[in-house]
Amino acid sequence: AEHCGDDDEIRREVIGLLDADRDDTFLEHGARIQPVDLLDEAGGHPYAPGEVLGPYRIERLLARGGMGVLYVAIDDRLGRRVTLKVLPAATARDPRARARLQREARTAALLRHPHIVSVHALEELGEVLAIVSEYIEGQTLADELREHGPLSRERWYDVALTLGEALAAAHAAHVIHRD
Repeated sequence: AEHCGDDDEIRREVIGLLDADRDDTFLEHGARIQPVDLLDEAGGHPYAPGEVLGPYRIERLLARGGMGVLYVAIDDRLGRRVTLKVLPAATARDPRARARLQREARTAALLRHPHIVSVHALEELGEVLAIVSEYIEGQTLADELREHGPLSRERWYDVALTLGEALAAAHAAHVIHRD
């Protein structure tokens, strides 16, 4: 109650997580939403390269996970490459998931830091709710580790410092990343 304030949705979510944590039978019965529902081909949003979603032309699938499916797209209005985050198929019509994505967009849009991508917009594109963010060309840390092996001590220090600075900026704005 102290940390959730008047946000009943967050309170319900925290209580649900605490209840799930206390549930010793979770592994026997499984989750209500199965990972296959969240991680099916493109998360149930099989947008192909060249397909148009509002003013955005899909270039490729970038990543997918339980909280969203990310695409690289071209904003045809401004001629720039962006990232679109949409809800996975299993939660795309869930009002709570949509509200959570809206909160994520509003919260992330408040953050300003060189190591945090900027949110450009929250868009209703037909039935699809999408966060439109800055796209930064490059590879993930996981890709770099796979390609080049363990980081040198100096490189690891640089990565850790960069991540720490970005997290500190978010924490200073009272934002905690759920991952």
